[in-house]
Amino acid sequence: MSMSLWKTLLIDRIHMNISITTDYLYKCACGQLWGMHDIQKDLLPQGRITVSKGKYSTRIGFYPDKKRKIADIEVGQAHKNRYLKLSLYPPKFVGDEFSRFKEILDSLLPDFSYAKFFFESHVSYIEIACDSLTHLAHTFIPFRQKTNHSRIFCDKHGVKGATYLGSRASNLLFCIYNKTKHLIETKKLPAHKLHTRIEARSRKLKLAPAELLLKMPNPFHRLWIADINKASTLSEDPEWLLFLGACATIGSAAALANLKKKDRKVFMDRLFAARATWWTPAFRWTGLAAALEQIAP
Repeated sequence: MSMSLWKTLLIDRIHMNISITTDYLYKCACGQLWGMHDIQKDLLPQGRITVSKGKYSTRIGFYPDKKRKIADIEVGQAHKNRYLKLSLYPPKFVGDEFSRFKEILDSLLPDFSYAKFFFESHVSYIEIACDSLTHLAHTFIPFRQKTNHSRIFCDKHGVKGATYLGSRASNLLFCIYNKTKHLIETKKLPAHKLHTRIEARSRKLKLAPAELLLKMPNPFHRLWIADINKASTLSEDPEWLLFLGACATIGSAAALANLKKKDRKVFMDRLFAARATWWTPAFRWTGLAAALEQIAP
């Protein structure tokens, strides 16, 4: 078996929600967000704090160096429920910026300290990423059971981008893409020539961040990866070869959904038979503890 290189598992983004139970706390939170914006030069001398007002919400963004956002705080109301939402972007943290952010939160929103978010909030959304430095996007087939939704983004020149596996409305969506290409397109310097991100996007976990290590099911156990070369040797059936081509253009779930029921099971079994030995979700998940340590109080 050839060597497979991976970066450490990371939390790319996390949203934490706390319910606001009284008018007083809701008004205080709204006022403090605007106050942070007003004194942004004192709080972030080299950066900025933006504010945006929606019909039912107010959100501020923390930028330590004018362009790089590390956090959002949003106060609002949805379906008669008032909330305060903290969003973090851990890969953007540099030096002691996160420590400074926690100090600001604790001093200006003492009723919603960072410790309260970490131990008592509910994670409404989280992106967890496995980064391969060996396996190029679109050279393997990601697939799942019990989903009919997949799509592969293509730009106006027909160049393939991200592969999405799962419904946008579902509580679990996988996104697989070329991270090196993404960094170049966003005018950032990539650290690796080959960098493929396999990302699980989970919603409505009903767990606090402090509970994720022990209670969050490994989402990557619900993703399988088939080796294209191995899959193509399993059968010379023209329908099978057409199916593999469809997997490369519309994704495996949509390709499976287009099959007759009797063929769907046969082709799914073949994908399982062609599973890549380098995809080891249980081992990748062992990095969760270190990823959570980056956002610990």
